[in-house]
Amino acid sequence: MKRSGSIGILVLLFVILVSLPGCRREITPEKFAASLRLEYTLKGHAAAVNAVAFSPDGKILASADNDGDISFWDPGSGERKHTHNFAHTPVYAMAYSPDGKFLALSGKGQAAILFDGTNIQSLPTSFIAHQDQILALAWGPNHILATSSCAEHAPTFGCSQGEAAIWKVEQFGKPPVELKRFNDHADWINAMALSPNGKWLLTGGADNMINIFQAPEWELVKIMPGHTNRINALAFPKKNSGLAVSAGLDGAAILWEIPQGREKQFMKSEGLRFRGMAISPDGKMIVAGGGGGKIVIWLASTGAVLKEIPGLEAEVAALSFSPDGNSFAAAMSDNNVLVWTAK
Repeated sequence: MKRSGSIGILVLLFVILVSLPGCRREITPEKFAASLRLEYTLKGHAAAVNAVAFSPDGKILASADNDGDISFWDPGSGERKHTHNFAHTPVYAMAYSPDGKFLALSGKGQAAILFDGTNIQSLPTSFIAHQDQILALAWGPNHILATSSCAEHAPTFGCSQGEAAIWKVEQFGKPPVELKRFNDHADWINAMALSPNGKWLLTGGADNMINIFQAPEWELVKIMPGHTNRINALAFPKKNSGLAVSAGLDGAAILWEIPQGREKQFMKSEGLRFRGMAISPDGKMIVAGGGGGKIVIWLASTGAVLKEIPGLEAEVAALSFSPDGNSFAAAMSDNNVLVWTAK
């Protein structure tokens, strides 16, 4: 009896442990793809949704649209918890700082917007970051924020010289400190990513190139060709600074070794034009979408297609994985946010 009682206690402890958030088994990419289902269609925006981001603790899903509306959702229930409008100015980019303390947004205006990431009902602050619209931004550790815009325009009104700026955000409500500003790319900068260790900044432009800059001087160390059309998205895995992914209008997603700038995997989907892309927190899966009515999920290690989600009636503008890697959200041009979850 003592033996059976001991076994029962062990089984009970095992059940309790595996039910704890930090002790659950990670789902494999293959099982993720096989069990993926559309969980929610989040309605509430009145304009095309351009940006979407999960908070680092997974408790909030934020989305922003072409009319400056910012919504905060409960990913568990799909309930919209709070909304805010930033002067009816289109928002193009949004990201949480790695520790969740700040949420940054940018768009058609010259200002970057900062929310208190721990209090969705707090009023945002803003600061003038550039003299033109801000198409991309990215966070690094220690509250380092990168933003991008255009420094010079060609006679045809196109951008002839992109501009990047690096900021140190010290506290909410206080203007950030500008650390460096430099020209970058021969066109608009559409995508940025800072590595988890804070050492590398990647910028992707409408000139089809990716540039690598090294902190703390932010010197250019590598130019990476590989895309044949505008680069719209860049991302590092959550804890890996040696790999990064890019995606662009050429329908290609490329996994790179950083800082060497070598192609590790080249993934291509004919007929698609990628605007949004995300890599899972463990770095095992890449998801991309845009025009073409389809989202594609690849296995990062081999470049094999794990799953395709066809039949989308709108364009995908942005994608974001949940921190646990079991869900991802898509910002859609039909004013909706779609959330898929692996059950």
